[in-house]
Amino acid sequence: MVRSFIILLLFFCGNNLFAQGKFDRRIIIEKDTFYAVEINNETQVAKLFIGDIHKPIDSAAVFALPAGTKRRNQNFLPFAWTLYHDTVYCINFTEYAQNSHINSLKSIPVNTLEEYNANEKPTKNLMQAAYANKAIINLPLIKTFKKYVYMDDLYFDIQVKAGIVYQFICVKNELTVWSYKNSAWEESEVIPFKTNGFFSVFEYSGNFNVVSTSGDYLIYPPLIHMNPNSMIDISNKLIVENRDSGEIHFISSSWLDDISLSLKEILERK
Repeated sequence: MVRSFIILLLFFCGNNLFAQGKFDRRIIIEKDTFYAVEINNETQVAKLFIGDIHKPIDSAAVFALPAGTKRRNQNFLPFAWTLYHDTVYCINFTEYAQNSHINSLKSIPVNTLEEYNANEKPTKNLMQAAYANKAIINLPLIKTFKKYVYMDDLYFDIQVKAGIVYQFICVKNELTVWSYKNSAWEESEVIPFKTNGFFSVFEYSGNFNVVSTSGDYLIYPPLIHMNPNSMIDISNKLIVENRDSGEIHFISSSWLDDISLSLKEILERK
């Protein structure tokens, strides 16, 4: 059994919720390969980087991901995505006329992606993001919009475990966990969860850990609220999920300023 533990790599910097650096929310390591997503702040569309953890980050292959997220000037919301069985699961939250919330949950096989072309107009990816890869209806987001009148503080993240898709949605400090199995959505009870900013979810020791920029930290399931002294400030940090070793790293976004280094070098030298 792989020994799992969380490594908190502290490197304090300014509290700017609008910028997580080059990549959004998380980096996933699987079979010595890293996966990371970059969002273009102007076009809203995403690029998926796939590279060897032992080689420079800038040597990674870059693919156009038909999904993305709008950048809110307030209440910054990073791109919600994860990887499961060589498929990217994500929530497309672009501000585009053809995009609909009911079709916003995407499952995109990596082997269907095209290489990124900087000269290509972003409307192609925005159109693909709106219409393609919508096998699962995003009922949780639709019900959330119906329940709450004001959505300025809407935050969400996504995970997949044992083939079950989980959506964590929080509005007005009320967190709901949705799970999709047997072709149907199941809804948890409302969980009090303080969010002055976005939150992120990662799997650790068989449970989901939910961490907000406000310092709230809970484990689910079972529902365990962690001591505030265990607060992890994620506002300017990326979660590195090393699925090979079972380790979870929190790294400052500024550590990726030098992309001539390999991800392994960055994690070892800091």
